[in-house]
Amino acid sequence: MVKIIKAKLDSEDDKRRHDWRYRAIQKTRGNQSKLGCILIRILGKMPNNPPRFDIATTAHITSGGMWLADMQLHPRKPFLATAVGPVKDVVHAFRKLADDLKFDSKDREEMFRLLRQWIGTDERSTSDPDLAELQMKKLRKGSLH
Repeated sequence: MVKIIKAKLDSEDDKRRHDWRYRAIQKTRGNQSKLGCILIRILGKMPNNPPRFDIATTAHITSGGMWLADMQLHPRKPFLATAVGPVKDVVHAFRKLADDLKFDSKDREEMFRLLRQWIGTDERSTSDPDLAELQMKKLRKGSLH
């Protein structure tokens, strides 16, 4: 007869290792991948070393569906407006991460809620050409704010 033993989560470290945030950061290799950088940012953390997104600013989505955010790629360099990628690709990557890690609906909802909270402006809902031009000027200057 085989006896199944359930792992007991006694310590705070054990509980933390089973938390969706810890597992997701581990899976994405922290800030060593773009998805990991995004994940760390939405969790409100900023690694000591780049690459990293600025936790003091929000992301923007252009009228064309491009996700933009201030990112520092190299030490001692400023944060610059950077194209994270098309919204559909970012969302797909997070869905795949949630599927791969077998998130329950609560964890999945929390992750996507945090992702949405990072967005400061979503210009897809407007077709104002002046607003689109203003966004491009800001991007050319290297800042979204």
